[in-house]
Amino acid sequence: MGRILAQTESALKDLRAQLPAETRTIIYSPKFNSGAFCVPWESTAEVIEKEFVDWDGSWLIMAPP
Repeated sequence: MGRILAQTESALKDLRAQLPAETRTIIYSPKFNSGAFCVPWESTAEVIEKEFVDWDGSWLIMAPP
């Protein structure tokens, strides 16, 4: 689990660096890592919050109906 979260953190840092600073962006995502990798969603959500703490966009979690 630790390795998956470390790789997720690296990927999110890269994503954050690619986002335009002057545009309010919306990211739609599923609860990644929690399915095939069996990582508790709360752990992944903490990594997202850490990497996007001062970000002015919105991160929306999509769930199946």
